[in-house]
Order: sequence, then structure tokens, then C-alpha cells
Amino acid sequence: MEKKILVLGVDRDNDIGDKTGINGPILGKKALMDTALALGVKDPTESDTNVLFHCIKLYDQLEAEGREVYVACVTGDKQVGVTSDMVISEQLDTIISLYDTRNTILVTDGREDENILPILQSKLLLVSIERVTVQQSESLEDTYFILHRYLKRMMEDRKVSGLLLGLPGIIILIYAFTYLFPEFTKYGWFSTFSIVGIYLFAKGFGVDDYVRERITPRRIKLIAYSVALVIAAYGAYNGFQNIKWGMVPYLNWESVRYVFTVFFDGSFPLLYIGILAALAGNVISAYTRGFNYIWNHLIVFILACGIFGTIYQYTSFTQNEITRNEMVFSLLVIGFLSVMGIGVSLIQRSKIKRESSKQRRLPIGGRGILTLFVGIFVITALTVYALDETAIEPTGDLTFPVTRSLAYQNNPVMGEMEGSGTFFLWEDNRDGNWDIFIKYLGSSDEVNLSDSPNDQRHPRTWQGKVVWEDNRNGNWDIYMYDIESGTTSRITNDPFNQTNPDIYGSVIVWEDDRNGNSDIYMYDIEKGSEERISMDDPELQPFQTSPRIYDDTVIWLDNRFGEFNIFSYDITTGNESTITSGRSIKFNPSIHGDTVVWEDNRNGNWDIFRYNLTTNVQTQVTSSPTNQINPSVYGQYIVWEDDRNGNKDIYLNDIESGTIRQVTTSVLDQERPEVYATYIVWVDWRNDLDGMQTGTAEDNPDIYATNIEDLLTQ
Repeated sequence: MEKKILVLGVDRDNDIGDKTGINGPILGKKALMDTALALGVKDPTESDTNVLFHCIKLYDQLEAEGREVYVACVTGDKQVGVTSDMVISEQLDTIISLYDTRNTILVTDGREDENILPILQSKLLLVSIERVTVQQSESLEDTYFILHRYLKRMMEDRKVSGLLLGLPGIIILIYAFTYLFPEFTKYGWFSTFSIVGIYLFAKGFGVDDYVRERITPRRIKLIAYSVALVIAAYGAYNGFQNIKWGMVPYLNWESVRYVFTVFFDGSFPLLYIGILAALAGNVISAYTRGFNYIWNHLIVFILACGIFGTIYQYTSFTQNEITRNEMVFSLLVIGFLSVMGIGVSLIQRSKIKRESSKQRRLPIGGRGILTLFVGIFVITALTVYALDETAIEPTGDLTFPVTRSLAYQNNPVMGEMEGSGTFFLWEDNRDGNWDIFIKYLGSSDEVNLSDSPNDQRHPRTWQGKVVWEDNRNGNWDIYMYDIESGTTSRITNDPFNQTNPDIYGSVIVWEDDRNGNSDIYMYDIEKGSEERISMDDPELQPFQTSPRIYDDTVIWLDNRFGEFNIFSYDITTGNESTITSGRSIKFNPSIHGDTVVWEDNRNGNWDIFRYNLTTNVQTQVTSSPTNQINPSVYGQYIVWEDDRNGNKDIYLNDIESGTIRQVTTSVLDQERPEVYATYIVWVDWRNDLDGMQTGTAEDNPDIYATNIEDLLTQ
């Protein structure tokens, strides 16, 4: 009589049950056929479908040969291992009791299912093993298991894992650090190549073994501390050289903060490298004594990194290189990494002590340490955030600093360049002379555009082109800078002075004294032509100043009739006309669209007036008995400085609604506002070292701004 034969399929990870809901054991040809079809419909790529069909194929072949044959499939569990193998063992017992046979042909789809061979062999007699593979998959699966085995061994071998995992891990951490401090990217490259080079050199020539055998820990520390002292001393020298002592005329909190932040900013990289050198000496010295001695020094190293990272981010914030939110985020990251590193080091040190003394040295466990540190840090960070001096004031002040360099910043304007965004421009004497600086909205980078040892003042801009007055040639000339190309061009080369430029489109205008009095001149960039556009009467000798341009209209102040009035010139027609008349004095005209604004003293104080070029209607904007001066207009908005509160504040008028709104509320002065799109920018004295204007080089007003939309929705 022929022996009974069982054709048995195996699905150790229970893909069949997870995808079709059919659980094992699956018994009989029809059940296997239905299961295979259901699995194939759910997932055509599932290899267990092939196992089921192969079981059916073997069943048909053996049955055709006249053998007594049974077919079944066992399924395990998605938790591959003990759980799945216990499930399969129970299903095998059911099959054996039902079919009363031990002669088995095993059908699998790879090595994973074949891991249950010991269980099968303990219960059944394996006649044959059939592996069902898709083309090329067998060799790939063999490769996977080989790689898995060697990777596991590599992880367990500390020397090999240190080379293949530890070294890349250090490099990744270095670049994670440079992500927080992008200006140190070059040090990241230096550190990476240095670490790799030193490691390869030491291993190649056996230096590590020589050091471990010949150089004592005390000698290592002496060398490291000496190098660290030299580096730190040079860093301190650079820090003192970075301080401009003329900016510290008074001893107060602001001057102390200035000295500290500027000194630290100049000395930080070298001081940090010096400390790293000293700590590296400690770590190497501890390593020569044994791996268990490293943890104490590692705690100090991580703590030093956290402290210096915190101080550096704070100094960057105080110098307006990063925003408050960026600083808080960086501190959270630094704190989290420091807490994790210190916590892990404490846990390892505690384990070593417990192993040596057989008793617990820490009052709380590892999780408790991490929870405590994280909790303390988060509470501290939130407290710092809530108490930060630049937080939005409860009075509703929605202003923000553009630059807070401890120097004099003046005459701010705004512009926009397609593809680059909105930017701020101002004149700045932080380098001992007046330069033109630019900073993009949302950026922390302040770039010196003019970068000349002479003075550059009164910047104006239009779509990526910046003009200013420049005395690098011994007199004041007009220069232009193209942001896109990064090139600077000289516009005027007359030996007399050309000042107060403005630009719109391809036309630049300025006031020019080449004729013995001040006239208004115009230069066409595209044509390369220059011409005078204001009248020059030899008898009257009128004085024309403060030109402004929008589209094809140029306006300026003109005293040809005695007092200053505002005149206009149409570039297209060449016609000149008067906008204002009368005996009152007008100053600081501004134009945008068909609106001209100026300050006017016809009422005994300075008020703001506007004029519509289309309707020829003049309107008084302010009527306060105090002074309102330095107006600027853009679209429907007019801004000016206003002393109705005893100091100079910035006010805003919406032409369409007729409303007037106070923009700033600081008790110190805010002046010279400019409005552009939905932003207002101005000179702000709230952070001046002595809190007052002295008219000397020690003054240090800043540039602040606000978003009109935020004001209107407050």
C-alpha cells in the first residue's frame, strides 16, 4: 500500500490572513484554490499566491500518479518569531490528527518560511522541500540574508562599528551643528576632513597604539591644554579688536551688553576651538585609561557645547542677526541635544558605578533624569520667551527691528525686486563712515552695498536699482548699484556737488550746484543722456532742492518766488507747473501715483498737506496744534512723524477712509518714516545707549518697521 503524502504550504508571517481574512490551517484543494484566488485579487504581487498554486500543482501530479495525497497550508502570525511558530505548531497538530500522515512535501517561498524546519522535523517526516521563487528573487533573497548576517556581526564588533557607523555619525552631527550656525559651515568641512584624516593616519601608521602605549594621560593633557591656551588667547585678542570703544561713552546696561556681545562675536570661534582642544585632550587621556573613564569628560564636553551654543545664539539675536523665534527654536534644539547627551552619559556612568559597587548611586532612573532635564529646560525656554524684551508690547506695538547694530542708522527706504522679494535700505556708520546697507524681509543678513572708505548717503531705489550720493571723488556724485548684477556705476562726474537722488524706471533725478545755485537734473539710463529740468534765472538765482519722481512726473522745492513752493515737471511733454503757492514754507515733498504730500507751516505749526494731480484739489491731512513733518506717501497711505505726545511718533493716514492712526508708542523718538506697499519703516531711538539725541557719533538709532495690515487687524 502506498504511503499517504501531505503537500504542505507555509506562510510564516500570515500574509494570507492579513490580506484575505482567511486563517490557517487551510485544508483541501478547493480551499487552497479559493484562498489563492482571493489573495491574488487582493495583492497580485504576493509571493504566497505562488506557494498555494504550487501546492495545488503538486497535489494534482501526485493524485494523477495514483497516490493517496492530501494538501494543506499553515499560517503563522505577523509577529514573526516565537508567536508565529507557536501558531504553526498548533495548526500542524490539527493536520496530523486529521490526515494521519507524517510524510510531507514542504512548499515555501524563501528562507524566511524555512526557518520553521526544526518545528516541522519534530512533528513530520520531510520527503522533499519545494521552494517557489519568482525569477531572480532567490539569489536576491540569499544576498539579503548574507548582508543581514554580516551587518549584525558588524554592529556587535565595536571596532568595526566605530569605523563604519561611529565616524559617519560624528560627521553628521558636525553638519547638524552647522545647520544651526550656517556661518560655521567652513569649520564643518575643516572638522570633517580633519577627523577623517587623523583617523586614517592614526590607523594606517599605528599611531593610536603608539599613543596608548607610550604617551601618558598627564602628557596628553599638558599638550592639549597648551594648544587650547594659545588658541583661546588669540581668540580673546580678536574679540577685543572687534570692539569699537567709541561706541561705549557711558557705563550702563546697553554698553555692557554691547561690549560683551561684540567681544564674544569676535572671539567665539577660536575660543570654542580652544575649549574643544582641551576637552579632546581629556577624552583622549581618559580613553588611554579605559573606555569607562570617558563618561565624566563627555558630560563636561556636551555641557560646554550647550552653554556656548546658547550664548552664541543670544549674541546673534541681540545684534539682530536672527529673530526671536529663531533664537528660541535654536535654544530648544541645543537644550534637547544637551539634555539627551548628558542624560545618556549619566546613565552610563551610573551603570558603571552600580556594577563596581553593586548598589544604586542615582536616586532616580534614566527616564526620570531625562524627564526632569527636559521639563526644566522647556519651562526655562518658555519663561525666556515670555519675558523677552522684544516681545510685542501689551500696548499693541506691532513694530519689529530691521537692524539694531550699535551704530547710527539713518534714512531708511524700502523696495522690491522680482524673484528676490522686499528689502530695506539705509545708511549706516558702523564701519566708521557712512555706507549703504541692504537687508531682505525675513532674512538676518545685512549686506554693505557700497563698501567704500568714503561716505555714501541718502539711498533711493526702484526695482533692483539703488542710487545714492557718494563723496569718494572729493565731491558728492551720484552712483547707482544694480542688485541683480552686483555692479556699481558712476552717474555724474562733474566737479561740483550732486546730491539727494531719486529714481523711477530708467530716470534718475538729483539736485546739482554746478551752476552756482542748486538746480534739478535728470539722467536717462537707457539713453545715457543728462539734462537740467528746472529753470535757471540769472537774476533770481532760485534754489531748487529735494527732487522726487514717480512715472513721468518730477517734483521739487523751489524758492524762485521767495518762499519754498512745490513745482512739477512732465518728462513726456517737457512742461513745468506749480503745485503750491503762497508765503508759507513747504518742505519734504513726496509723490506716489497722483498724490503729492508735504509739510507746511501756514497755520503757525507744521502740518501735512496733500495734492491730487488729477483733480488739482489740495487737502489738509493733519490739524493738530503740534508739529507733523517728514511725510511719505504710497498708494492710499500717508505716514509722518508727529510730536503731539511730547516725543516723535509715527502716524498713519488712510486716504480712502480718512482715518488717522498712531503707529508707534515708544516714549523715545521715531522719525523719518517711509511707506512702501503695506510696510512702514523709520529711524527709531528706543535702544539708544544714553536714551537721547546728542548730535554726535555716539548716537545709535536703529531701523524699525511694521506691517500696516497687522495694524489694521489689531
